[in-house]
Amino acid sequence: MKIAILVTHDYCLGIGKDGHLPWQVKEFTEHFDALTYGRPIIMGRRTYEAYGAPLRGRLNIVLTSDPSSLKYDLDYGEELLQIASSYEEAIRIAKKSSNEVFFVGGASIFARALKDATDIYLNIIWDTYECDTYFPDYKEWFKPKRWETLSSIEVEDPEYYDEFKYVKMHLKRKEEKFYQKIFSFFRR
Repeated sequence: MKIAILVTHDYCLGIGKDGHLPWQVKEFTEHFDALTYGRPIIMGRRTYEAYGAPLRGRLNIVLTSDPSSLKYDLDYGEELLQIASSYEEAIRIAKKSSNEVFFVGGASIFARALKDATDIYLNIIWDTYECDTYFPDYKEWFKPKRWETLSSIEVEDPEYYDEFKYVKMHLKRKEEKFYQKIFSFFRR
């Protein structure tokens, strides 16, 4: 199963402020829709509540340790919204409808998904914003020998700011060879 992370962060790994994105960029929304439409997305409760409703055209799986605290309308139906109380349950729900899933936030959801991610779609804004929520530090998980860059495009978009620049990247985890798996097992 393809387990992908889709995230936009600023230069200091900021991804949110007060439950919302610190930026509103049409290109990011279009990219998000193009990648996730028709595929399940997994998010935490606060991310879901920031959206205010399930995103149309895809199964929204909300991962929360306390489902009773989640505010949602039961009229959406199971084809649009499902609740999971564990990471494993969220993956099981996603597998029923697709062979790929996208993790779309927040910070603790990203941190957990990084362990299993096969793909990471990154938009890195070359600027800093006032944030209170951050993507996990790259030093904790990124090893160039284990990831390959499938695409990397630097974009300047003066439509939004005088000098708004960002990098759009797609990283793919390299397949471990059988002997590497055995070696790492015995090294524990």
